[in-house]
Amino acid sequence: MNKYKLEPQRSAEIYTITDENDFLNNVHGRFPFVQRTQCNVSYFAYCPFCLNPIQLVSYTGSVRAHGKHIGNGKKVLYFKWDYDRYKYCPYASHKPYVLIEDNERLENLVDNILYMYSLLKENFDKVKYVIEITLGMSFSKSFWKESIDLFLNSRAYMSPYLTERNLPYIFLYFAMQHQSIYGQIISENSIFFCALKDYADLDLTKVYSRQNTEYYKISGPKRYIELRLRLYDYKQQAVNGEDISESMVAAIDERISGKTLFEGRIILSADFFDNLVKKKDTFRDEKILEMASENIPVLKLR
Repeated sequence: MNKYKLEPQRSAEIYTITDENDFLNNVHGRFPFVQRTQCNVSYFAYCPFCLNPIQLVSYTGSVRAHGKHIGNGKKVLYFKWDYDRYKYCPYASHKPYVLIEDNERLENLVDNILYMYSLLKENFDKVKYVIEITLGMSFSKSFWKESIDLFLNSRAYMSPYLTERNLPYIFLYFAMQHQSIYGQIISENSIFFCALKDYADLDLTKVYSRQNTEYYKISGPKRYIELRLRLYDYKQQAVNGEDISESMVAAIDERISGKTLFEGRIILSADFFDNLVKKKDTFRDEKILEMASENIPVLKLR
């Protein structure tokens, strides 16, 4: 991998592995990141995904400098190993990608769960913004309330695949699965727009324009159309050991006729949400934050 953290925390900054001097400047040569013996000097940090210890290698060789998991059997001073985190890590996978298992939960990672739960509650307006930009759609307040209930009831905040960078996409995947999009607003730039526009039983009614983009309400001229959003095949992969790439397939089904109107893979931005959270001076949607505060209760863990 070419990324690392200096704290085993979801909130910790992610660094890129470049050269030895850069790493030493970041850690200031201090223990436990630099460990010396009579024979050599070793460099350690944390995996940005699973937060397990990694060793930084090949600073002086012909191979490009990179990080690799230390492994459960190797003891290194100060660092602790958690196999439950490791087995879900895309950087550790021997397969081309990690496919998300819907029912997997890690209930023992209390600190991680509390942080991600708090991140969702305190930044729900930004979670909403990322999802709506990704899909090219705008959803009603009642839609978001129902989505929050589905997310909490599924305990998806305990998913081992959840990180501080993919929170909106994991929320989308678990909370908006099979939700009805009838009556919602769609942008002409949405990946779904052409498929819905060409469907004879739908009537897309223009409702407003914003920044040279037109928005339409999804409705039917004669009858209610049961349009459902279907999401599957969520993949996480470390491309060439570098940054994590995530994607999922999104489909829109018309349940009554059994037709699939759209089906395609969405590539998810690795930095979009993280950058929004770090920008403290961005506009905040106070009404959405108030709604989230009312509908996301205090989390009580055993």
